[in-house]
Amino acid sequence: SGVGKSSLINQIFGVETAVDVARDRPGQADIEQEFTSPENDRLILHDSKGFEPADGGNYETVKSFIERRKNMPDIKDQLHAVWYVVPNRPP
Repeated sequence: SGVGKSSLINQIFGVETAVDVARDRPGQADIEQEFTSPENDRLILHDSKGFEPADGGNYETVKSFIERRKNMPDIKDQLHAVWYVVPNRPP
């Protein structure tokens, strides 16, 4: 949490909404919410809450999301990539 995932999404893909959501409620991103790039409406992003050592519930939420997307019948609805972001600063 707090490593700049939403900011990275905004900078790379130009999806301003991701930053707006995270700025209002840090650590409260909703993985079910879709963000579409204005330059490519076929690129759909999902921003998850950060992983914290004591937050097993979020791990289960992300795991369930990945499992559901993996089993979608339409390839357009399946998950095609996961971008795992880690901080470059000491804890």
